[in-house]
This record gives sequence, C-alpha cells and structure tokens, in this order.
Amino acid sequence: MAINFNRNPIYWFTAGSIIGQLVSFIMLPIYTSYLTPADYGILTLLIVVMSVYELFLGAQFGRSLPKFYFEQDSQDKKDAVVYTCLGITVCVSTLGAIAFYLSAPFISTHAFEDPSLTGIVSIYALMMLTTTIESYVMVLCRLKDNPAFFFCMSVGKLLVQLSLNIYTVTILEMGLVGVLYSSILSSALFAGISLLYTVRSCRFNFDSDLIRPLFIFTWPLWLAGAGNIYVSMASNFLIKEFGGLAEVGLFFLALKFAMIMSLMIWRPFSQWWQTERFKIINDSEQHYKLPLIFSLITYILLTSAVGLSLLSGIVMKVMVNSAFYASFPLVFLVAFRNLFFHQSQIFNLPLLHVGKTKTVAWLSWARALLMTILIIPLTYFFGMTGAAYAFLVTALVILLLTARIAKPCFDMQIKFTKTAVLVTASFIYVYLALKFIDISDSLAQVSIACGLSLSLFLGAIGVIFYLDKPTRQFLVELVFKKKADA
Repeated sequence: MAINFNRNPIYWFTAGSIIGQLVSFIMLPIYTSYLTPADYGILTLLIVVMSVYELFLGAQFGRSLPKFYFEQDSQDKKDAVVYTCLGITVCVSTLGAIAFYLSAPFISTHAFEDPSLTGIVSIYALMMLTTTIESYVMVLCRLKDNPAFFFCMSVGKLLVQLSLNIYTVTILEMGLVGVLYSSILSSALFAGISLLYTVRSCRFNFDSDLIRPLFIFTWPLWLAGAGNIYVSMASNFLIKEFGGLAEVGLFFLALKFAMIMSLMIWRPFSQWWQTERFKIINDSEQHYKLPLIFSLITYILLTSAVGLSLLSGIVMKVMVNSAFYASFPLVFLVAFRNLFFHQSQIFNLPLLHVGKTKTVAWLSWARALLMTILIIPLTYFFGMTGAAYAFLVTALVILLLTARIAKPCFDMQIKFTKTAVLVTASFIYVYLALKFIDISDSLAQVSIACGLSLSLFLGAIGVIFYLDKPTRQFLVELVFKKKADA
C-alpha cells in the first residue's frame, strides 16, 4: 500500500525533524563504550568550535529564504530567491570552511591538546559547507511542501550515519576518528543529494539585485547569534566563579533535562514555523491563525515544562548518583525559562516581517546584559538556584519587551491575559508540588508523588484545553486538514 505523504504532511515533517535528532541518543551506548571521556570531550568541543565559526563565517541566509520567497508574486522570482540565497550561502560558507581548515593546527594543539588530530580536524572543515547546504535545502522542502523528500532524507541520513558509525567505531575500532569520518561522509553525501533536489525542483535564476537586501536583512542575525553564544558560555563561567565547579555540573544537568522540550518539541515546531509564518503573515486571510498557533504551542510547551519538572525526579532517581539530586528542583526553573524564551521567538515574527533584524540583535544582547547583571549577585548569594532564577527572570523580561516592541510592527492579536494566568497558575502549582516531593525517598515514593502531581495537572490542563474551543478546533483542523465540528 502506497504511503500518502500529502494527506497529513505535518506528521511527516514533525517525524523527520525528530528523527534528525536521534543519532546522538542512539549512539550514546556505543560512544561511551568505545570512546574515552577525553574523546567524547573533544567531539563536544569540536561541535562548539564549529558553531562559533558558523556564526561568524558561515552564511545564515537560510533564515531569510522564507521571508523573501513568500514576498515574490511569481514562481520564477521565487526560484531566483532560492538560487541567489543558495549561491551566497555556498560562497560565504566556503570561506568559513577555508578559515577553519587553515586554523586546524591551532585548534588541534591549543583547544584539544593533541596535534595528531590536525588532519581529521582539517577534513572536518568540510562539514561547515555540507551541513549548511543540508539545512538550507530542508527549509526549501518545507517551502515546496514536499514532506516525502524531507522525511526520506531524515530517515536515510539516520540509517547511513548509524551504519557508518557502527562500522568505523565498533568494527574498524577507529574511535574518535571513525566518528568524525562518519559524520563527514554522511553529510557530504546528503549535501550532494540536496543540491540535486534543488536543481530538479527549481529553475535556475540568479538575481544579483537580491544580494544587498539579503545582506541587510541577515547580518544583524549574526549579532543576535553571538549574543546567544555569550549567554550560554558566560553563564557557565559566572556560575563557576561565584558558585563553584560542582554547581556548574549540577546546573548543566538541569539544563540537559530541560533541553528535552527544546529538542523534541520546539525544534520540530520551529522548523515548520520558520517557513509557515511568512506564508501566513503575507496572506491576510490567514492572520487569524497567529494567535491560535501561539495558544496551541503554549499549551504544548507548558505541559512539557511541567512534565519535565516532575518526571525528572523519577529519572534522576533511576539514572544518576545521589550527589546530583540537587539538580532536581532546578529543572523546574530552567524548563519555565525555556517556555518564556520560545514564546519570545514567536514574537520576533513582526520584526522579521518588516526587516527590523537589528532590533532582534538588540534584544539578544539586552538578554545577555540583563542575564549578566542578575546572575552575579543571585549566584553569589543563592548559588545555582539564584542562577536559575536569573535565567528565568531574564527570559520573562525579554518576552514582555519583545511583545511590546513587536506589536507596532504588526499586531498578531495575541491576548496575553489568558496565557499569563495559565502559566502563572502552573508555575505556582509545580513550585508547591515540589515542596512535597523528597527525591531522597524511595523510588516508589518519588514515583507516586511525581506521578500523582503530574496526573492532577494533566487533568486540569486537559479540561482547560477542551474549554478553549477555538484552539481545540484549530488543532483538529491543523492535524486532520478539515474543519472541526462545533
């Protein structure tokens, strides 16, 4: 029986996005068995270093593609946007790859303290170009409404990368070098397939007049990315200075738990939202969807935040040493911080729509400044709990500020009152529930307490969602592609 990918495309786009995140999780037992902690640390640092190079020397025109694509009134002009963005992306990312290649000896010697890695690090520079092409064309798949190619590419890359990893790491016993070669080969293969898809789906048409507006729109987003990197790097350093190394480890564990909602919920949604938002905002008949989308993703993120806040206690009880139990109450604060941060990303749409990317960069650095001001005294007096509250308060302030600044650019008709009451009530509920959960109790006691608390919340949020008829009907319409009955 043939699979009809176009019947419910959102399923396939979401599934493909989630599948794309699974390699590192599936390979974790093999990595921990065949790689040393030092090898795993080098792999992590290499990804971090690559992200810094991608920020300053890699092209981010894939983020501008949906906006300019939907602003065109003919397919030829849309294809011109695709090829112009892609051409600039390849050129700028190639320069970044060359810079990474030339700095490989320095990175190997000073960052990894192993000059013998210079060769493989030099080859890894190719990833800067290939991953950019892959990401770019996956956005194009969404613009073209091609869930079949998107899903098959995600599954195919998962299978190829897993096969290469297993072969090079477990059979050839190449260790870290095997992991890196597997990543390079699989990325190069699928970047090539992505380019072929672009050639087949779009008629070649390069428009040099688009180069200047693309740069004007995109360069502030690099500054915004730099602000985000500052927040993630500086926060760990400041916690170490004012709290200690142990508190950095505990805080990092809480971040890892809270990050689940970002990886498994927000990232699939954002990949859909990245293209769909400009389609909606350029069609006045679809503007009614904006507040409904905000309401729906808030329900989902809020439920996941509460679920992680409570269920992380059970997971920690089973999987981690008792020395890490102090991370449990932090998950709650970081999860709600992620909720506010992701909500603020939705309010970026009016700013991007009118081309105010400088304001997006300004807001990113305002977040960095406010976080720095708050985290120093709060960590000094209250340790890692103070740091978590600094993250939470910063995210909330930036959410409110972004919403206020964005509204004059384009009013998305989002009513904050209902959301504020719902989130505040949920926050207070989890705060009080955690007072009655002692993670040092037996696993059975912790499971009962966390499970009961979560069940009560799910029952309440289920009733609230059912009574929210517009959002409920919109979900049915979105999933089943038909109008819901009253």
